[in-house]
Amino acid sequence: MRRNLYFFLIFTLGPVLGACMAFSPSEKPLNTVPMVAVGGGPLAEWGDKEPGGLWIASEEKKELLASRRNKDANLPGRVPAVPEIDFSEYGVLLIWMGRQPTGGFALELMADEAEIEKRTAVVPVRWIEPQKGAMVIQMVTNPFLSIRIAKGGFDQIAVVDPNGVSRVVVKTMEK
Repeated sequence: MRRNLYFFLIFTLGPVLGACMAFSPSEKPLNTVPMVAVGGGPLAEWGDKEPGGLWIASEEKKELLASRRNKDANLPGRVPAVPEIDFSEYGVLLIWMGRQPTGGFALELMADEAEIEKRTAVVPVRWIEPQKGAMVIQMVTNPFLSIRIAKGGFDQIAVVDPNGVSRVVVKTMEK
């Protein structure tokens, strides 16, 4: 009889207790959205001297960017094209590094999901800089990166470097 009681307790309470331990209050499940790099390069047209970003969440905003690209037809590739996107589910984050004195600078997406903290999507991006004394092309650059991000659960995007320093914050709400 006692043996049956032990088996009953192990097989009924064991999974319940295990599930409770797996979801302890100290470990909150993370809210994330998927993302993927869809473009990038050394020359972004719209970048000023400072780093910046732009959230494209509709066909209208994409067309506005395309019309800007067409104005600069004599500078092919300076304004990157936004790939075909289902804007009902995704938006595109365009970020640029700011004006740089040489080549060797770049931006690299470091994850395939953005964590959402207090309605801010946190996008980890590596800001690559050439080593001192490295041989690089001598031309002014403005590296950019295009990232497709699933919509939902955030009002702004913070682009952070590997040290957790926020480099760019972009509002995603249309006003």
